[in-house]
Amino acid sequence: MTMESSVPSDFSAAAEASGSDKFHHHGYHRFYPYYLDRFRHSQGNLVEIGIDEGKSLQLWHQYFPHAFIHGIDINMQAKGNRYLIHQCDQSNAKQLQLLGNKIGKAFAVIDDGSHIPEHQLLTFNCFFDRVLQPGGIYILEDIEVSYWRRGSLYGYQTQYGLYNSRSLMAAMKLLVDWINREFLAISDRESTLSRLRDAGLTKNTCDAVASVEFAHNCIIIRKREDWEWSFDNRTYKFFNYVKDQEKDS
Repeated sequence: MTMESSVPSDFSAAAEASGSDKFHHHGYHRFYPYYLDRFRHSQGNLVEIGIDEGKSLQLWHQYFPHAFIHGIDINMQAKGNRYLIHQCDQSNAKQLQLLGNKIGKAFAVIDDGSHIPEHQLLTFNCFFDRVLQPGGIYILEDIEVSYWRRGSLYGYQTQYGLYNSRSLMAAMKLLVDWINREFLAISDRESTLSRLRDAGLTKNTCDAVASVEFAHNCIIIRKREDWEWSFDNRTYKFFNYVKDQEKDS
């Protein structure tokens, strides 16, 4: 796998030059620079799940000229200048945990793997907690599969849809409420956390989410920086307006 060494002027140029569908099909250059530009000269790690032809690997290699790129793919492994591709099954929790420990911390994780919601949630729960550094960015791509009501992808059935509780979107929308749990009645906090756990997300993972942006066919999640935890465990001054009178009084 050959990597170009030239450094493009911006994300759009790097994405277009790589031939990646992140530019030509998805148009992710509309969103990613707002979150990733600040890491451009980082010497840390970037992780991408799903390598395929390696075009996006070239994108990251060019756009982050000082970073080390960890690729993850179910079908291949390889290494070269500033990159290492690990063979790992995204649906296997144990493999993900072992690989997460091996990689260490990363400033960004991009999931362009199987696109199967259960796999996306399993990987997010593991890598957001174990791999992503505070202040880092986690991107879930190809969230369209959560809306599919029939068919299959890579041998997996894709029977989800807008209101399916197993979809990635169902859990991610709940995360928005969990970010704002300070304003929830105690009973609503408990039920929200229970539903998130049913989706496979731990409290540690959910608590560490600072913000979520829903964009066209992707979700961009920022992990809390250390100083942001100071906003927890305070009493909401308007709690009387939201509490359940019977259970919270």
